Amino acid sequence: MGIQDLGAIGEFISSLVIVVTLMVLIYEVRGAKNATLQANAQERQRKQEGYLTTMSETPSLTKAWSKANQHLGDTRWTENADEFGLEPDEWRQLSIHFSRMMASWREAFDSDLPEVERRINDVVMVNLLSDTTFGKYYDDTAAPNWGRNQSFIRHVDKIRANMQETIEKAQAT
Repeated sequence: MGIQDLGAIGEFISSLVIVVTLMVLIYEVRGAKNATLQANAQERQRKQEGYLTTMSETPSLTKAWSKANQHLGDTRWTENADEFGLEPDEWRQLSIHFSRMMASWREAFDSDLPEVERRINDVVMVNLLSDTTFGKYYDDTAAPNWGRNQSFIRHVDKIRANMQETIEKAQAT
């Protein structure tokens, strides 16, 4: 085996190392991109939650907002509040609280949670949907407004169908 043969073998090995290195770099760049996207989504969620926290924990702000909306002719809060037997500002606070719960659950749904944690979140959602007030809030307010996330809505609808099926089986026995 001559020097040219050894050089050809070395050149082949170095080209394999370059290909493997490029594959590792591609994998790392994709991972970094996904991590950045996830961090950005979490930051947006934190900002949204901060806004909702301020609204739900500041009754005077909620009351002022409801009063301004009523003054401007926005009656949807009044109509919903009447239906639930609440004042508009009470209804707004409750619906903001429910929105925070839904946003948190949707964020968990959209993330890459292990199956066990996803099932735990589903159990929490079953408990929420079993509550009469939350169930009505979801039907009247959340589901129509969250239509942009169809996979999430389908998932919640599937949970509700399973709940109904379980109730029907229990009533049949």
